[in-house]
Amino acid sequence: MWYTLVVGALVVAFAIGSYYIIARVLAGRADRFLADANSALYEEVRKETNAGDDAVSVIRNALVDYRFREIVFLAFDGTALLARSPAAGGSAALAAEAGPQLDLERLAGDLDQHAQNVPFTLGDAEGGFRVTIRHLAIGATDYRLVAAQSWHGYADTLELIAWGYVIVVPFLLLLAAAGGYWLAAYSLAPVSAMGEKAASIGRKNLHERLVVANADDELGRLAAVFNDLLSRLGGAFDQQQRFMQEASHELRTPVSIIRAEADVALSQPMRSEREYRGALAVVHNASLRLSRIVEDLFFLARADADQPIIERARLDLGEVVQSAARALRHRAADAAVRVLVHESPECPIVGDFVQLERVLFNLLDNSLKNTPAGGTIEMRLTQLPGSYAIRVSDTGVGIDADAQSQIFDRFFRRAPSVPGRRVSRMTGSGLGLPIARAIAESHGGRLELTRSDTTGSEFTLWLPVPRTEGAGLDVG
Repeated sequence: MWYTLVVGALVVAFAIGSYYIIARVLAGRADRFLADANSALYEEVRKETNAGDDAVSVIRNALVDYRFREIVFLAFDGTALLARSPAAGGSAALAAEAGPQLDLERLAGDLDQHAQNVPFTLGDAEGGFRVTIRHLAIGATDYRLVAAQSWHGYADTLELIAWGYVIVVPFLLLLAAAGGYWLAAYSLAPVSAMGEKAASIGRKNLHERLVVANADDELGRLAAVFNDLLSRLGGAFDQQQRFMQEASHELRTPVSIIRAEADVALSQPMRSEREYRGALAVVHNASLRLSRIVEDLFFLARADADQPIIERARLDLGEVVQSAARALRHRAADAAVRVLVHESPECPIVGDFVQLERVLFNLLDNSLKNTPAGGTIEMRLTQLPGSYAIRVSDTGVGIDADAQSQIFDRFFRRAPSVPGRRVSRMTGSGLGLPIARAIAESHGGRLELTRSDTTGSEFTLWLPVPRTEGAGLDVG
């Protein structure tokens, strides 16, 4: 409909404009021809009267010789008609009947109201006459030579053109509507197919994609954008499913332990205090593990929802590094692993002391699990242009190449094969590194594995240097 309306407006505008131009062109050509014919009559009469001939006789003889189709020549002496030319192909006796039917009385009365050689219209019910006047002064007498052209044919031509537009324009609009309907149906058919395909895609078939007929046109690019959106939605849905499955598995283990210990403790009517204490100790440890998993899941859920997970305050990053190292030194001593912290200058930052310490402790704990006895874990804090870099490196066994791209995935765990250390199963919940990365990102930084091979691994935590305002730091 819009296409038809736009095309219709253009066609109507073209019809009106072309009608106006045609009318102006036809009128201009007719006026020039009429003026030239009257000027020719004027020159002939003027030359002959200058030769001494009688003016009235010259005018009458000249009008007899001037015969044009739809044009009549007249001569007036004041308002009195002296002579007129006969109709084309007729005789002077038939001029009154065969010539254009001018209102001579009205014409004679209008002669003094119009300038010479300026065409004007003497109207009637069928189009009127186009008239030009030339003044011829002979002696004391002022004659008027008048050329009048019937405007009936001109009006008929314009009427024919107008009727042609009245017939052609609706036909063109009909063709435009039919062509627009076909074009819209043809152009929007892929959109309809895309809509039907998109409507059929649900959580059970998120792997399906829209058909891209032509990747270079607008619909092809739109389909590609939808397919990319479906890929991201599918990836997020798969990740959510894996997260739910792995979370359920992690939660089921401590719950199963608690239930099993309770069943064993209640299976006999009487047990010793030692046995009850042992069962409660197992339940206590399992409940602690369950609480840690629930807290970690809640922490990650808040991070995914962009809810605040840190409390900002001014602190020294060097103190955070020292505190995390002290928290691990006892376990490192039991594993015969040395923890070395390099001295660093004062590094002021705005952040959460507890959460940043948690990031560094997780990195140290991960290095301790992969470092054999006699190895070394180093932590170095340096200030770079615009950022702080905390590098945690070890001399452990490294991380397998296949596992390096997955270590920040939630619930991903691997059993480190550390020489001299017995590892019967994978430990931890697999949430330590994902939580550490979420905390780093909440501080405007990032956490990456920068190196890992058979000589050890290195993790780097980048944190932005806060801008200063006056004498202090910008907390908000």
